[in-house]
Amino acid sequence: MAGAGGVARLFGVEVVEASRPNFPEKPSRARSARKPRVDLGRKAEPKYRDPKSGETWSGRGRRAAWLKAYLDAGSKKEEFPIRSSSGRAFRCWLASI
Repeated sequence: MAGAGGVARLFGVEVVEASRPNFPEKPSRARSARKPRVDLGRKAEPKYRDPKSGETWSGRGRRAAWLKAYLDAGSKKEEFPIRSSSGRAFRCWLASI
């Protein structure tokens, strides 16, 4: 009596192939359903600027060290928008006034 077969026979249970469970197949995702990224490969416009050094951060990727220092000190990132006349940050800044 060796392995699962011997134990199963001992208890009177039929052994079924265990290497491939009878789970339903995952539905396949059609590749055409996914939209291609328009901004892929483009550099993002900066959204935040350090008032002291002038360094900028786009809001993507790892948070800038200067912004992290301000946030740790209790500031909010909404306090550092780049005030361009055509950008979203400018509109957000105007709405907060």
